[in-house]
Amino acid sequence: MKKILSFLFLICAVFALAQDLPAEEETKQEEPKNEIATFASYQEVNAPVSFATPFNITIDLDQAATLQPSEQEDFEIVKVDTKKPKQIVLTVVPFNLGISTFTATLIDSNGTAFDMPPLPVEISKVKTKYGAQPLLDIREPKTAPYWLIYLFLLLLIILAIIYFIYRMEKRKKQVKKLKIANPYLDETKTPEEVALAQIDSLLLKDLWESGQYKLFYIYLTDILRDYLTARFKFEAHKFTTKDLLKYIKKRQDFKSDLISPLEIFLKSSDFVKFAKAVPTIDQREKNISDLRLVIKGNAKPVEAQNKQGEIKK
Repeated sequence: MKKILSFLFLICAVFALAQDLPAEEETKQEEPKNEIATFASYQEVNAPVSFATPFNITIDLDQAATLQPSEQEDFEIVKVDTKKPKQIVLTVVPFNLGISTFTATLIDSNGTAFDMPPLPVEISKVKTKYGAQPLLDIREPKTAPYWLIYLFLLLLIILAIIYFIYRMEKRKKQVKKLKIANPYLDETKTPEEVALAQIDSLLLKDLWESGQYKLFYIYLTDILRDYLTARFKFEAHKFTTKDLLKYIKKRQDFKSDLISPLEIFLKSSDFVKFAKAVPTIDQREKNISDLRLVIKGNAKPVEAQNKQGEIKK
């Protein structure tokens, strides 16, 4: 029985000791508080304080003292200005919204620490050009998946091919129209064949019968100049009659025996077009005969034409 009572007493003693330990630890953790610094005071912060925007807190002193560095939860002291003997200017950056409390500890000349009274500071949002819109979280830029980039490049290539085909078809249509407007572009016919066919077509019209002699000779000279342009590769329409004859005489590929009928035809045409001369039917036949002679006489040999066709092919 005595053993049981002794065991119970031991358990109670241990339990009582365990109850007293936390109280002792709590008393050890408590540190003595500093006195309030009655010799120092804050100047009022008049300017509005914005989030993450530096502002100044000024401490006025009645006696010399220094600031003891301390950690602040809602503020960070980035600069301490002690140029004035009885004033400390702190540059502080706030990192909280709403009302936060700023605290500071001063050390006097004797090395004694004094706590400044808490300073409540109201911190507002930063004013931006977006006005009342809420602040957004800064996120990393999103990059498009690689398959989207490849798809975009493929679409560009397809569009480029379609545009190229469209341009080629459009060019073919334009060439067809030019061939219709300019029969000399037809490679199946020689320039002589085209010019002689145009003379025959002109004679079938009723320009001569209706007395339109000037217009008739204008068409004749145009046929000649178109032929010279296609056959000898120079712009015959830019030359006057006098300059055209001078130029033709200098060319070695124009037969010299055809210069005389060419000159007669051009001068006769100028008389009708500019001097309003009325030609006779015999004169017309003579001019047409000279024109045909000039065209047929400058035709290339058959062998040369075949070689030129093979080169084009």
